[in-house]
Amino acid sequence: MLKVLYKNMAKIDQHKLMKLSYKFPKILAAYYEVVVLVLASGFLYLYRLGVKPLIYFDEGIYSQVALAIAKTNNYITLYQGDVLWFEKPPLYMYMSSTLYRLFGFNVSWSRLPSAIAGVILIVVVYFIARELFNRKTAILSGFGLLFTAPVLFRARQGSLDIMLTMFIFIGVLAYIKVSKNKNYWLLVWISFGLAFLTKGFASLILPMALVLAMITENKLKESIRTKEFWIGLVSSAVIILPWHIANILVNGSTFVQSYFGYHILKRSGEAIEGHQGGVLFYPKLFMKVYLPWIFVLPFSILLGIKRPQAIKWPRSSILLFIIVTTLIIFGFLIRTKIDWYIIPIYPALAIFVASTVNYYINNRLKWIIAIALFVIFVLALLLFPVTNNILSGYLLNTFGY
Repeated sequence: MLKVLYKNMAKIDQHKLMKLSYKFPKILAAYYEVVVLVLASGFLYLYRLGVKPLIYFDEGIYSQVALAIAKTNNYITLYQGDVLWFEKPPLYMYMSSTLYRLFGFNVSWSRLPSAIAGVILIVVVYFIARELFNRKTAILSGFGLLFTAPVLFRARQGSLDIMLTMFIFIGVLAYIKVSKNKNYWLLVWISFGLAFLTKGFASLILPMALVLAMITENKLKESIRTKEFWIGLVSSAVIILPWHIANILVNGSTFVQSYFGYHILKRSGEAIEGHQGGVLFYPKLFMKVYLPWIFVLPFSILLGIKRPQAIKWPRSSILLFIIVTTLIIFGFLIRTKIDWYIIPIYPALAIFVASTVNYYINNRLKWIIAIALFVIFVLALLLFPVTNNILSGYLLNTFGY
């Protein structure tokens, strides 16, 4: 009896394996570039990851908090050493502390969650561009973001910004797919919940952009009438609220004043910790670090204004435009100016730039412009890191030289 059962199970397993063996080459052929993107980003984000010592602000602080969690098993009240620490929600520190418990304290484990989030972000951007446009634009978007210096630099640090951005754009991808399957609302709101538990109120860019996009697309009433929308929203509350409520109950006004008062209200209303800059802070930063893609961005803007039908932007792509616009507005309004505040803008810009480049490549009449853009890229890559301390500093510090 057992022999017969074993033979039948073996046949079933072999049958399933045969089916998978037939499907795998087709899947690989359809998405081989995803494998290439994962390997390329994995190499760039993980190579020599632990060579450079931790930077005190901010990855050094997050590592100290994670180490305190690993030592004390206190997952509610966070400490930096022996001092109460209420600056950020705990998700990233939970991940790092888990790695410390399993493998011991190491610089690489402090940075690994951010690096892995960076790899996932590249893949997510690929699928967003493929959903909105086509395979070529998706490939260009993925590699364009991979070779964006601020993203590369932050992905290799034990900081929160890349993980925040990853969750935001998982939510964007899920929203784009909602029109095909309402169950994606669950992923939209879970992504928001995890983004909030990563970097708090910075994650509000996602629901704000979602509401504006739904209003623009006349989908708001339709969306809020679906049960999947509310199930997802409740799921995000289940993710966000327990840690916050527990801290209010345990630490009371100390938590509220530090978490909400200083790090939200004061950071928005005035420049703190020496992070100040004028109206041109972010435009100047873009000119210095967003190379070579800064040269293509004006073409994207002009093409979008003069010939929006040329690129054939899908209606659901409005969410990307809203995210970019909202980040620019907040960048001007918030008094504390820090370069990593606008990290979530780069994935959207990568898709804009890629769609423009793909348009010029496909349009034979525009080959001269395409060649000119390529020459500009090469010159920027060869000359700019030599002449600009910020970008060359990014690249040198990234790989520990």
